[in-house]
Amino acid sequence: MKKVKKKSAGSRRKASTPPQGGMPLMEPTPQEQVPSTQERSGKGSRWIGFLVLVLVSWFLFAPPGQKFDLSCTPGSPSFKKFDFEYVVDGIPAAWAYSDWTPSGKPGAPFADRNIMGPNLTIRGKVYEKGVGVQAPSRICFRLGRKVSKFSCRVGMDVNGKQGEGVVFSLLADGKEVLKTQGLTWDKDPVLLQANVQGVKNLVLACDPVGGFSSWCQGDWVDLKFER
Repeated sequence: MKKVKKKSAGSRRKASTPPQGGMPLMEPTPQEQVPSTQERSGKGSRWIGFLVLVLVSWFLFAPPGQKFDLSCTPGSPSFKKFDFEYVVDGIPAAWAYSDWTPSGKPGAPFADRNIMGPNLTIRGKVYEKGVGVQAPSRICFRLGRKVSKFSCRVGMDVNGKQGEGVVFSLLADGKEVLKTQGLTWDKDPVLLQANVQGVKNLVLACDPVGGFSSWCQGDWVDLKFER
């Protein structure tokens, strides 16, 4: 008699009893089992939880350059301060920030021209002296309690006509002392005048209307300090 070799259980699939007139139905091996809907949803939930954790961690522990602070007092957890060479009546700017520059990144604003490069232009009038920024922006002057008055004119540059508008404000030692309404590119420049007697640090702030900063370009012109 011929000996019949026994085949191991894993050598081939087990055939179930075929239906009448049909082919044998093959039962899937453990490796071929399809995950259940519950198992798939469980994995998806874990991935979503992981992504939420990453986003929350980013907002809580972002580097100082990602956090925006209105003050310019030393040691405050503010955005990055860029060197800015600009002097008004013998008082140099300490630092400045513009949310966008032609490099595509935040940086220092532009002196005597708007942030895109051409002349400072508000409602069709060209100004030779001033600072062009992309909101949100800050410019800080260290007055050291040696200045009594500050004045300037502000407006949205015509080059930013696609933006929603900008708001200008003055911050004396971290406290808001003046603030404009939202200004669009077709509005006349607004005169700002402030008593800064005894003020150490004066910050010129420009913010976008509605919190959306695309094309929100502001101009500070005719800046003047009086001792």
